[in-house]
This record gives sequence, C-alpha cells and structure tokens, in this order.
Amino acid sequence: MTEFEIRGSLKSLIAKLFIVISGISFAPLIATLLFKSGNIFESGNAQLCLIIAALFTVFIFWIKSYKIVFRENKLSYKSVFSEEASIKLSEIKRAKYKAYGSTYYETRHKLYPKIFLYPSARGKENSIEITLSVFNKDDLQKLYDLLDSIDKLPFKRNAGKK
Repeated sequence: MTEFEIRGSLKSLIAKLFIVISGISFAPLIATLLFKSGNIFESGNAQLCLIIAALFTVFIFWIKSYKIVFRENKLSYKSVFSEEASIKLSEIKRAKYKAYGSTYYETRHKLYPKIFLYPSARGKENSIEITLSVFNKDDLQKLYDLLDSIDKLPFKRNAGKK
C-alpha cells in the first residue's frame, strides 16, 4: 500500500456548514456597516471586522490541524486537542463506523461520522477514534482502501454512504 497523508479540508462537510452559517450570520452585519458608514475603518467598527476575520482564521487552522498519516505500515491520527495516536496495520483487529449527532437529523444524515480502530477484538483499550467530518470525501477514499486491504478485518466500506 502506498504511503499517504490526509489533512483537514475546507471542502469537508463541517467546513461548508461553518462557511454557510457564518455567511448568513455576518453578511447583513458587514453590508450594514459598509453602506451605513461608507468605510468600516472610519466608523469605528474595525474591531468587529477584525474579530470576524480572526474567527475565520482560527477555524481554518483548526480544520487544517487534523491529519491522518500512513507510513511504514503504521496509521497515525492527530486532532486539535489530542496527541498523535498510532497503530500498526497488523495490530488492527476491528474497525467500526458510526455517525453521531445531537439531533435525529444530524445522526440520520451522518453529519459527524467517526471510525474506531481497535487493537483487540473485544477491548477498547488503545483504540483510535478518527473524526471523518473534517476531511474531504475524496481523500478519505485512501483510508477506506487501506482498511479494505487488511485481511480478516470486519469493516464495511460503504457504511458511510447512502
């Protein structure tokens, strides 16, 4: 299997949702500031615009900090608030796909999917939980192909697709 590195993407579902919600929330505010005063920086509202820009910047760095790396027969995952977790392909005994959500709609439409990789058939010790919603679907195909290539691993590749 070829080595790969996948980083969080602005093409991911979570990024698209954030951008749409932010656009809907902030567009009227920015339009009002522009048309009312003519110049944002002269009207004293520069701080508000800087806060909005800072939120977008933090969000981009947050998305880009997620990564999945496959090198030397080892799969590694790093998220924002956790240290890097690694597991050798030969150690993976079980993989599970699950979609989460705080509402029925979110769960039904798989807005927060995750893959769990377990080094033993029964226990959850040293398991790796990979959040999929921050990655581009096309990039995740590499991960799905990798998991499909492991002999005797019960993982359904199409579990996350309609």
